[in-house]
Amino acid sequence: MVSAMFQERAATLRGIGIKKIVIGSALLAVPVVAYLIFVRLGEILVETFLFTLIAGACGLWIFIGGWNLLLAPKSRSGDVADQ
Repeated sequence: MVSAMFQERAATLRGIGIKKIVIGSALLAVPVVAYLIFVRLGEILVETFLFTLIAGACGLWIFIGGWNLLLAPKSRSGDVADQ
């Protein structure tokens, strides 16, 4: 019975990891899309581009955390609801 509960917990954490990978990937694309838009405009707005780079850095952090949950769900302790 306990083994089944641990397997269910691992499956839930893997699902959360997949969500984080998708969200992180979307945020990683923000600076790339912004750069392409700025190139198309012929002008790079530095402050705006810096904000998109920050969003990309946050996306990288979320992406790496998602892979961590996907590959090693048992490494997380605590309640699944807190994830």
